[in-house]
Order: sequence, then structure tokens, then C-alpha cells
Amino acid sequence: MDNLTFLYLALMIALVLGVLLLLRASQRGALEELAHTLARGDVERYLTMLGSRRLSLVLRKSTLALLRLEGHIRTGDVSEVAVDEKRLEQMRLRPGERLEYCQKAMSFHLSRGEYDAGRDYLVKLETLLEKEPDEKLKAILADARLLICVYADRDVSLIPALEKQETAQSGGQRGVTQYRLAKLCHFAGEETQANTWLKKAAQNVAGTAWQPIVEAALGDHSVLDER
Repeated sequence: MDNLTFLYLALMIALVLGVLLLLRASQRGALEELAHTLARGDVERYLTMLGSRRLSLVLRKSTLALLRLEGHIRTGDVSEVAVDEKRLEQMRLRPGERLEYCQKAMSFHLSRGEYDAGRDYLVKLETLLEKEPDEKLKAILADARLLICVYADRDVSLIPALEKQETAQSGGQRGVTQYRLAKLCHFAGEETQANTWLKKAAQNVAGTAWQPIVEAALGDHSVLDER
């Protein structure tokens, strides 16, 4: 290989690496901007951004579809969520993307009392994860099964186990478990205890997507029947 050829190859490799680094930086910046917009509660702007040409050039179609699903779940737009689900079902998703999609869709349907749809997504999660040796993935599947038991089956016999689980948790995760305990206590007719759990949950989910749900349930326990 002569010096000129070597120099040409070196320049081409440097150019490709530079483009890849620029693309990754653009992707990271776009995702951070979207996350901040959603955190501010500006879902309308978030969805508008997802439709921009700029983001279509730096983010994968599957990434955009998942982000759009999140936005429509936040707005509660059932018809748009259905469109997103159909689109995602037809896409060739990476395993992690399909996992994220099934988790989000399952939670959405359970929160609306659509338990058959929720169970359908549990089946999909089991197909994805049942043979996975990774402990984190096993925990995700266990939590999905727990959601069905809490939301669809209203299994109040789980209260002692969840109380034990709650003591070992912290932050937002603990707040979610406390909210689930509030639901089960409500289903058991123990409204005073349900309110106690809701007050604890409110402290731990402040600033998260769970905050308005917990606050709504504190004002009206009937919210616990579905959300």
C-alpha cells in the first residue's frame, strides 16, 4: 500500500468516525431535549417535536414510534395510542424496544380497566422474557405479573408481601408499591389504610408521572378502581 492510498483510507476512517460521533451527540441531545420537555408537562410541544424533520434524521423510526406512544399515553388519547400500537406491532423492533413497548402498553390498558388487553401484553412479555437468565429481566416479568394480580385480579392476599417489599425500597419505586398497597386496601374496603398509603406514596412520587395520579386518588378514592 503506497502512502497516498494509506492517507486516503485514514481520512475516510476519520470521516466516518466523525460522522458517527456527531450522530450520537445529536441523538443524545435530541433525547435530552424531549425528556426535559415531557418533564415540564408540555406534551403538545413534545409531540410536535417528534414530527419534525430534524428528529427524523437523527432518531430511528422505532425510537420515534416509542416516544410518540409515551406522549399519547400521557394525553390519554386512546385512538392515537391504538394507532401507535398498530405501527409498533408492524415494526421490526429490537428486543429492548419490544420490551419497552409491551410494558408501556400493558400499563396503559390496565390503568383504563382494559384487563383483557393487559393480559394479552403479559403473554407477549412472557414470550420475550420467560427463558431469560438475567435477574433484571426476571424482575421485570415478575412485576408485570404483579400488575395483573393488583389491577385485574384485585388480589388482596398480596398485601402482606407488598408491605414487606415496600420496606426494602426507596424513592419512586417505593412510592409505586405504596400506591399499589393503597389500591389493594381500597379493594379490601380498608379506606383509612388506603389513605395512609396514598399519603406516603405522594411523598415518594413527587415530580414523577405518578404524582397527579396519587394526588387524584387522595382527593377521590374511586380513582383507585382503575388508575
